[in-house]
Amino acid sequence: MILHFLDSSKMGGIEAHVETLARAQQAAGEEVAILLWRLYPQAQSQARFRMGGLRLMSANGSIPALCRILKL
Repeated sequence: MILHFLDSSKMGGIEAHVETLARAQQAAGEEVAILLWRLYPQAQSQARFRMGGLRLMSANGSIPALCRILKL
């Protein structure tokens, strides 16, 4: 699995780049997810990722949660 790790509270250049990259990786048959440090209510980037069919995961702002996810 390919994980793209971001802390994304708004839509900007890196979010657009990761979205494009993740979609291309999915189209190539890779299992891809965007791992967010935390979820932000009303974040445009998260809505856009979901609308694009990208899998989202969140560490909920927690180092132990991040470690659990990375061990999967």
